[in-house]
Amino acid sequence: MLGVVIQIAIDRMADLGFAAAAACLLMLIVLAVLALYRIGMAGNIEWLAVRESIGQAGREARRGRGEGPPRRLRPLARLADAVGRGLDSTGLSQHGSLLWAFTLAVVVFLVVPQLIAVPISFSSTRTLIFPPRGLSSQWYANFLSPDWRSPAITSLVVATVVSVSATLLGALAGVGVVRGLSPGVGAVATTLLLLPLLIPTVVAAVGLYLVFVRLRLTDSVLGLILAHTALAIPFAFAVMSGHMRSLDSAFERAAASLGAGRLAVLRRIVFPLVRPGVLVALFFTLLFSFDEAVVAVFLSGFRLKTLPRRMFEALLLESDPTVGVVATLSLGLSVLVLAGSARLDHAGGVRDRRSPAAGARRGEHRPDV
Repeated sequence: MLGVVIQIAIDRMADLGFAAAAACLLMLIVLAVLALYRIGMAGNIEWLAVRESIGQAGREARRGRGEGPPRRLRPLARLADAVGRGLDSTGLSQHGSLLWAFTLAVVVFLVVPQLIAVPISFSSTRTLIFPPRGLSSQWYANFLSPDWRSPAITSLVVATVVSVSATLLGALAGVGVVRGLSPGVGAVATTLLLLPLLIPTVVAAVGLYLVFVRLRLTDSVLGLILAHTALAIPFAFAVMSGHMRSLDSAFERAAASLGAGRLAVLRRIVFPLVRPGVLVALFFTLLFSFDEAVVAVFLSGFRLKTLPRRMFEALLLESDPTVGVVATLSLGLSVLVLAGSARLDHAGGVRDRRSPAAGARRGEHRPDV
């Protein structure tokens, strides 16, 4: 793929001109797809981050561009509508078995291959072989050796700092764009803030590498933190701006009319209402930084390695079964986080249904509200 060609051009051939040209080509392709999405569908990508705002996004798109798509795209829209109505007339959308069949296909093709890492982590051989010829826990002990422990600690430290800094900057940017800028200026600011999310990671890695080499920030923790923060801010901004757009500004106006300053409004009104979005932004930015491998391959070196970089070397040069240990631990941690998140969402939903404020948000007027 083109990303691999760019990586080879830099790492093995030192051909920075060809790598930059290929990166620009890849970036133009992605930006062209984004332009078609925004022009043809009146789309704001940040709306996709918040489920509750999808309906509002559709209403705003209809108000801004009429009741349909642009004239030049109406034939395509009519064709898509005809296909959708034709499929719906067959009754496919009413068969629950179709959903279960699709779910089973996802499990078989996406989840089961990942579970192969579990038996590989207990392999008794020194190479990646499935099924393993014997069982042993030696690779879990090997994961605790400095060769693997040091990259794991580096990734954890970098990801923690990046998640806090990127969420803070993304949240402030979301509040500022949604509440402080006009629609036109806000659209420009949103596009600029989301550019790192839209540009392919390998393109960003090439640019960061060329700049950081001159600044002597390659092969350093500071360089990785700066690079990951720049690439993680769009995740936090998309989540927080979506929550801010779906938040009723009447709460903030009411607090301001009672004498609350901007910081008090942010701390006591906005933050409690968008706290779920903050937690989601923290989780996604932490996950992005901890799992990010492309930028780590370009920016890390002999002195500093992240866990994804170490895994990349183990797969490319060593065929080390310790990779299965890392995959197994990551899979188990992800399952625990998702289970805990589902439990917290359930508990929060029950608590909201019992609270008077929830009734006020649903429009149930109470004398004490």
